[in-house]
Amino acid sequence: MPQSQVYCQTQDDNGFLWLGTMGGGVTRFDGQNFKTFSTRDGLANNFVHCVFFYEDTLWVGTQKGLCYFNGYKFEKNQDSSIGEQQIISYHKDDKRTLIGTNSGLFVSENNGPYENITAKFGVQRAFITTIYLDRNNTYWVGGSQGIFRYKPEDLGYRFRRFSRKDGLATNDIECFAELPTGAMLVGTYGAGLYEVKGDRLMPYRLKKYTGNEIIHDLYVDEKLWVCTQRNGVYVADFGTREVSQITQRDGLANNHTRTILKDDWGTYWIGTSGGGVSKYFGQSFIHYNKKSGLPGNYIYSILEDSKKRLWMGVSDRGLVLKDSSGFSIYNRDSGFVNQKVKAIEEDANGTLWLGTIGDGLYTYNGKKFQPIPRKNGLKGRFIKDLEWDGKHMWSATIDNGISKLSKSKKGYEAEQFSLSNGLQSNRINALFTYDGAMWYGCQSKGIGYIKNNKVVDLSKFGFSEWSIRALKSDAKGNLWLATGGFGAVRVYRDEQEDCGYNYEVYGYESGLLSTNIYSIYSSGANLYCGSQSGIDQLTLNEEFEVIEAKHFGYDEGFVGMESCQDAVDQDYKGDLWFGTINGLSMYKPGGDKENTQTPKLSFTTILANMTPQTWRSNTEIQKFQSNYNSVSFEFVGVDLSRPKRVEYSYKLESEDEEWSAPRSGNSVRYSNLKSGSYSFHVKTTSDGLHWSEPIVYSFEIATAFYKTWWFWLLCFVAIVAAVWFFFKYRIKRLEDKAKAEREKYQMSNELLKLEHKALRLQMNPHFLFNALNSIQGLIIKNDQKGARYYLAKFAHLMRQILENSRTGSISLDEELKTLENYLLIEKLSKKDAFEYEIRVDEAINKSTLQIPPMLIQPFVENAIIHAFTGLDRAGEIRVDLEQVDTYLLVTISDNGIGRAKAGEISKQGVNRRSLGIEVTEQRLVSHNDEKDEQSITIIDVVNESMDATGTRVELKIRVE
Repeated sequence: MPQSQVYCQTQDDNGFLWLGTMGGGVTRFDGQNFKTFSTRDGLANNFVHCVFFYEDTLWVGTQKGLCYFNGYKFEKNQDSSIGEQQIISYHKDDKRTLIGTNSGLFVSENNGPYENITAKFGVQRAFITTIYLDRNNTYWVGGSQGIFRYKPEDLGYRFRRFSRKDGLATNDIECFAELPTGAMLVGTYGAGLYEVKGDRLMPYRLKKYTGNEIIHDLYVDEKLWVCTQRNGVYVADFGTREVSQITQRDGLANNHTRTILKDDWGTYWIGTSGGGVSKYFGQSFIHYNKKSGLPGNYIYSILEDSKKRLWMGVSDRGLVLKDSSGFSIYNRDSGFVNQKVKAIEEDANGTLWLGTIGDGLYTYNGKKFQPIPRKNGLKGRFIKDLEWDGKHMWSATIDNGISKLSKSKKGYEAEQFSLSNGLQSNRINALFTYDGAMWYGCQSKGIGYIKNNKVVDLSKFGFSEWSIRALKSDAKGNLWLATGGFGAVRVYRDEQEDCGYNYEVYGYESGLLSTNIYSIYSSGANLYCGSQSGIDQLTLNEEFEVIEAKHFGYDEGFVGMESCQDAVDQDYKGDLWFGTINGLSMYKPGGDKENTQTPKLSFTTILANMTPQTWRSNTEIQKFQSNYNSVSFEFVGVDLSRPKRVEYSYKLESEDEEWSAPRSGNSVRYSNLKSGSYSFHVKTTSDGLHWSEPIVYSFEIATAFYKTWWFWLLCFVAIVAAVWFFFKYRIKRLEDKAKAEREKYQMSNELLKLEHKALRLQMNPHFLFNALNSIQGLIIKNDQKGARYYLAKFAHLMRQILENSRTGSISLDEELKTLENYLLIEKLSKKDAFEYEIRVDEAINKSTLQIPPMLIQPFVENAIIHAFTGLDRAGEIRVDLEQVDTYLLVTISDNGIGRAKAGEISKQGVNRRSLGIEVTEQRLVSHNDEKDEQSITIIDVVNESMDATGTRVELKIRVE
């Protein structure tokens, strides 16, 4: 709750309870959780005077104007005539809207403009606190100026006022309610109740003085409910006018009550000033605690004695008697002890036996408490249970097993049963007389019985590890066990078993909400099992099958919740009394009406790909794009009487074949849904038997464009076009390739022609003539050795030229051998007119490096022809080779006359430049790729080492 002052409340069609507070805004309650709306959510003001629900819309009157709820947040009413007035009361129906403000009653006919009706009829400064429409469609309006009866359809009787002149003790009117007789009941501020019959006004008397009561709210059903400012809620019988009262002693949060509402499940909600809202369950359970006069809230043991008095052990405060006069406390001040009394039993003489925790056994004869001394065999100070078998009192302890006490001349003599004589444990929780024996339940070692002073251990019966909290029998001869963790167990005679007994377990599958049972009691066809979660009632048929299971917890009025061990008894009137850790609860079997009302179910959030969606009806169909294939739902079933027992079952048609198993979770998500139509169904229950009608959200997910027929047609057309364009492109590529091949072949043909031309040029007639003349001269000189030597070199040169012309590339070693043979023959022909030198970088592998043949020879030949013409000194030619990256750099240097002087000689007619230079230049450019940089560089230099002017030719040959 956002604030403790609840001045107004209403319930919407989805079952939500809406509460207006004075400073905390308005809050919505689903039975378990509050969701608060304030000025941060659009509310005009956090002080709320009235809430009214009409046709899916919640209207809220605040200190500063009127607001309405659009499903997500609040929006302000924009009517200028209302503005930011203080809105105290509100009513809306299909014909008109009535708004009670601090300045009068405003009425709008058929959503038209508002008119101040009270001012129109001459009533000024009217503070309108309440508006009520009776069954005859007459409006009753109350406030600071008395009662106004307003009937717009009756033109002759539009406005009737009742005030002090008509017998009212005060003009301050707080509320109205219509009595079963048709008369109007009026609650005033400080003058109690009045009744209006026709035009007669008279006080409404109850059998409790209410003449000066401040009445804030009225409610009429089978009884009259009156909210007062000082005395809680009066509940009056219409026939007898008898009045009962609900106050803080009954658990009401505050006696200053402002508003009362009965929800769709028959539960009453009482708004208080200072205590929030209280939930009232009716009279199936009556609860007593410290506020009711008990000395403590822990009720450890209960017994109704033979005089029809109820005794109970309460916390560590001793013993309490409940009778017609109320509660009487017996403790140290009464001659007893301030201890926990865990066991109470009565013997045949009407003497009470009291088992304490720490002080052993006591008896009470109605006048005096007497301790039972621990002698004559009696042991144990921590008593858990007592059982009278008709002759003896049996005592169960948690430290010394079981004592059997018999009356003797010395007082009482005890016979002890413990581990030493057959008990499986000395920690005994419970005793019960059954089938002619004394049965016992151990803390953790199962059960057994004592018959004729002989112990029979039934731990092998199947209970060896069970904790037995309580033992009780039913009217049909069965023994019932309350166990810790296994539920309720029925033990019955079965001669076919070795031990003579058999058993049946009743657990979760039988309808129990908990199997951790503290107390058990059989009454008629019903079995009551107390646990930490409340009381489970199992109704059994003749075959001991469960035909109905009910649970009583906090939501059903059993506010004690956790039962104390074996603290249960039934009185002479048939009422059941339960001891709990929060007080004493009395249950009237049959007093509770079966609630078959199902929870009100609605969607709270629907998301499609995280985008919020709206839901209006089960027939609406929402259409989503194909990528909106992840849908999640949140829903809530509102059952204000049993909120913690609400469960849901759902299915998505086209996806789920069956309804889901019932579960408490209220959200579900579906991902990666295929295109198609879907309907999400969800239903709810709070008792597992009665289910609400499903609410349905239908939607369609569009087919993805890539799955549509037109997309596939488009794809087919695109594929055909792509194939056509591919073939066109392929044909174009083939044509381009063929063209490139043709050009390549043409280039190869050109290169071949160049090679042939180079070969022809290499076979220069002048060179051949001069070479052969020189060899002939050697023959004439009879230099047979020299002639043979040069002739062999000449023949080898011719063979190299012919062989190299047949391939596209040769090794650098082969190229240099051919060049050296050429230079040797030229030197012979020129009468040793020059010297030569070939230098190769040591990093070059001459045998593996491949270059086109006869690229260097033409430039050497050109130097021999032109560089040394008219030279007055010995000529020199040097060839240097080195590799840089993927290029072979060849430098051909001479110490000749230079290109300038050679050019002058050429002008005089001596032009013998080797034509092989031009062919070689074309070959070199083609080999290196025309995109590369310049392949041949010719430089005029002064060769310092030769001390002469000359020419240097630099060749750049691409190598692999």
